[in-house]
Amino acid sequence: IAPANYLSREWDFARINVPHIQIVRPWKAKEAHYFISDTMQSGVLAAEGLIAMGRKIMAYLGFDLATSCNNDRQVGFVKTLKKARLPFNENSLRTCESSSELAYEAMKTWINDGFNAEGLFVYNDMMAFGVLRALSDAGIRVPEDVSVIGHDDIEVASCFVPRLTTIQTPKHRLGYESAEALLKLIRTNKGDLMVKRLAQNVIYEPILLVRET
Repeated sequence: IAPANYLSREWDFARINVPHIQIVRPWKAKEAHYFISDTMQSGVLAAEGLIAMGRKIMAYLGFDLATSCNNDRQVGFVKTLKKARLPFNENSLRTCESSSELAYEAMKTWINDGFNAEGLFVYNDMMAFGVLRALSDAGIRVPEDVSVIGHDDIEVASCFVPRLTTIQTPKHRLGYESAEALLKLIRTNKGDLMVKRLAQNVIYEPILLVRET
């Protein structure tokens, strides 16, 4: 799994003498074969979903580390809003660490500072739960006053009250198929040509699950 905190480092995959496949996020190296979700499309889907709900003023609560997932989701989100000629500026963006508690505190601060968005995309579901609590405590109704979209579709998302609208990625399929491909590489002992034939770059498409938020 390509770790978020080490994306700036250069890895020489040509020097790795064992079969290897990356998941979650790709590296630039040509030798790196990966299985990932299209995280920029996640941002696109979130923006399109909020627009379809009739929202005009949007915001994004992101992760405060410089990860490719956070950057891609934000880029896809903002590009889609601009394409629809909807505003997005420095007041439309806040970040915090990835936890419900810290998202709750960040959202409380944002509300006190004058949060006025009608549609909010949140980096992941755990953060979205904190956001929903902060909105509720402030008397801001979901989805009547503001629509909220999370990301990941964790198990609790469909049980939360209200049930969380979120972006789902095929995590189990990604894990299974990447492991299957790696096992094929391990079991193959027929030279570089066969290894290159078995190795793949696979990008999975996310989907928007519209629920109650």
